[in-house]
Amino acid sequence: MNRFIFTLYLLAVSCLLISCLAPFVSPEQFPFIAFFGLAYPVLVLINMAFSIYWLILGKKRLILSLIVLLLGCFMLSSYFNFGSFSLNKNNKNNKKDIRVLSYNVRLLDFDRWNKKLPDNRIRILKLLKEESADIICLQEFYTINYP
Repeated sequence: MNRFIFTLYLLAVSCLLISCLAPFVSPEQFPFIAFFGLAYPVLVLINMAFSIYWLILGKKRLILSLIVLLLGCFMLSSYFNFGSFSLNKNNKNNKKDIRVLSYNVRLLDFDRWNKKLPDNRIRILKLLKEESADIICLQEFYTINYP
């Protein structure tokens, strides 16, 4: 059982190290590394679990876990946005941030399902202008009667 757990541990450490390479390696040349990069959050959690396991057992293997997790911490800002805080120096002033707006416009209220409410088309279009998103995803968008 110990050998099996140790093998899983080495596999988890190796996978996390490979996932840390993902931002620096072209997916055209090594596509499998990109998939490891997608698994980064899960791999961090697995390695944290192993760290806790080795800490409870009082094993020196904890040191390798902590080193790998420390290396992985520098990749956090590549995967998660912490507002204006970033460990990645290339990401100053959030110039790389993309604003995405997703909105179910319900046929732009084509059938006026509630006549008591004001015209929702105008309100929806006004909101879309105000948000000035880089990418707008509209579900149930109806264009036949509206240019």
